[in-house]
Amino acid sequence: MAATEKKIADLVAFTTPADGDLLPVVDVSDTAQSDDGSTKKITRANFLGTLFSIAADTGTDLAILPEETFSILGGTGIDSVASATRKITLNIDATVATLTGTQVFTNKTFGASTLSGDMNFATYSALNMYATSPVFVTPQLNDTSEDHQYITAVSELTADRTVTMPLLLANDTFVFANHIQTLVGKTLTSPVLVTPKADTLDENTGDAGVTVEGVLMKDSEINVDTIDEKTAAAGVTIESVLLKDGNIDLDAGNLAGSLATIDDDGVTSFTPGKAIGIILVYGRATGYKANYGIISYRTSATHYTQLMVTGTDIEVATGALTGTTGTDAKFTVSADSATAKIYIENRLGAARSFGYVLFGM
Repeated sequence: MAATEKKIADLVAFTTPADGDLLPVVDVSDTAQSDDGSTKKITRANFLGTLFSIAADTGTDLAILPEETFSILGGTGIDSVASATRKITLNIDATVATLTGTQVFTNKTFGASTLSGDMNFATYSALNMYATSPVFVTPQLNDTSEDHQYITAVSELTADRTVTMPLLLANDTFVFANHIQTLVGKTLTSPVLVTPKADTLDENTGDAGVTVEGVLMKDSEINVDTIDEKTAAAGVTIESVLLKDGNIDLDAGNLAGSLATIDDDGVTSFTPGKAIGIILVYGRATGYKANYGIISYRTSATHYTQLMVTGTDIEVATGALTGTTGTDAKFTVSADSATAKIYIENRLGAARSFGYVLFGM
């Protein structure tokens, strides 16, 4: 045994090591220095071995030697602080968002998210914040003064539904069921209209006017009060109007039409929009081809009626009719200045349905 070598048994044993003392351990299973392993040459290589190893998510594993310092450094939004009690604390700064903390996000994009609770989007545009396919749970929108909210409500869908926003050419407004709004540039296809009224088509209208296609009128009427002769384009076009127990009146009596069912020996009367005009009267059932006539009339001052086109079962008169005034087996059209009305009397032997159109002057 060399003079510098010691037997393992000769090493002084540690009794009560202090906190932080380095306890050397010599591996006697290495018999490179002795056949029986009873002696060991203590060198720097086997005394100062690896203390511990460090592995991270990325990078190469690190072997920490006793004489080396192991540093824990902070990163983006994280600071490391060492204390006198041999502790290292990792602190996040204000740039890191927490689950329950109050933070302002800048330049953020939210993916498919479910957003709920109170959310203030007033400054999101200035903060350059966007949400990609967010799911809103009954959101509320503040009004201008932020003292009331637009509260949204949903219905139970059977599947997802896509709402496509139009390609707007200018600022516009949503149309709501119970909110009074003026619609511009709309085409109605086969609508059912309940007591509709077009009050005024202004002479400054610059487009093709109003087009109503396939209108079904049932127990109601269309009133177009004014169609100005200066309308810039085609004015008003009403196509395929079906009148069922209803009326159509244009320009306060210049053009009017209606339907009437008159019992045998019965009479109906009405006040025309214009005191002077032309009335077309016709029976509305198959087999009534003789029940028609076009009559010039006047209901004011000196009243008169004059047949212009006539069927075989029509006659004209002046004055009020009672139901049995005219000739039996005929129907009679009369103008009366005393009441300013037109009368239609049916003496054809059975109830008849008549239609009439007035052209006022």
